[in-house]
Amino acid sequence: MSLVTGTGAVAKVKSIVCALSGFTGTGTSVFGSGGDINCTNVEYVSIGRPDTDENEEQEFETNLRKIKDSIATNGWASWDKMAVFNDENGVNWRAFVAAQQTDATGTITLTAGTNTIGSWKAKVSKVEGGDGDAASLDTSFTPTFTLLEALS
Repeated sequence: MSLVTGTGAVAKVKSIVCALSGFTGTGTSVFGSGGDINCTNVEYVSIGRPDTDENEEQEFETNLRKIKDSIATNGWASWDKMAVFNDENGVNWRAFVAAQQTDATGTITLTAGTNTIGSWKAKVSKVEGGDGDAASLDTSFTPTFTLLEALS
């Protein structure tokens, strides 16, 4: 392998797998049980960080260029911006609504290859269109997770 300097962009990991496990709820929902969202590989359209006004932006400089990056300042706030694929019958969307309505808690695990990015105990606090609008439900929707604690 040869080194590359001064060209190209900062690498983006595109093989992130989101797994939802152990979700169980209390109460009832007309859309099913809170455990219906358990899935070893959630089909999502995109994953993003919280809105930029919640981020801390940092500029760092190499010997050849300046790069801007941002990090979420409140790691225990709601975790959102994962646009989940919505099937034509709305089965996926209903499963997340049921998880919200039954107050289901479970584990979110993000991995890239064999590396675990993070694992959290969480619950679904709301479910809406891809970026908050109803029309985007045709293709995807965004569940907002409230992170309850980090898991090792």
